[in-house]
Amino acid sequence: MTVLTAKKRLALIWFAGAAVLFLFVLGLSLNSPSAGAVWAWFLPTVMPNLSLIVGVWVADTRAGSLPDQPADPFMYWLTAGLSGFYLLLIAGLFLLHPYSAQGLTGWLQSSQLWLAAVQSLASLAMGAFYVTRAQAKPGV
Repeated sequence: MTVLTAKKRLALIWFAGAAVLFLFVLGLSLNSPSAGAVWAWFLPTVMPNLSLIVGVWVADTRAGSLPDQPADPFMYWLTAGLSGFYLLLIAGLFLLHPYSAQGLTGWLQSSQLWLAAVQSLASLAMGAFYVTRAQAKPGV
């Protein structure tokens, strides 16, 4: 797999996952008095990585094309795995909130600390993978 293909797959994981979560949050917030708090919690959980993806695509497009190189399989699978795990944790929080005695906003707020640890790992892997520019090998 090439770096370009890997970046596209990771973008698909993130944008598809965020779109599903967005629709779920939209449905939850339609008639909820805590809609503002839910959106204030949700947007910082997904927007940094979505912004990174878009920002790198814009930067890569402006920089012009370099020869596409093979992607590091370990970094790709680590990034894809952490990203998928993180997005599934967010989905799980929304799906399991009816079983919480804390209510939706309390449930989401209590998850912030441990979810931030997973978010930072996913973001770090995503940043390391996405900012890698394909470089031509010496002598080529």
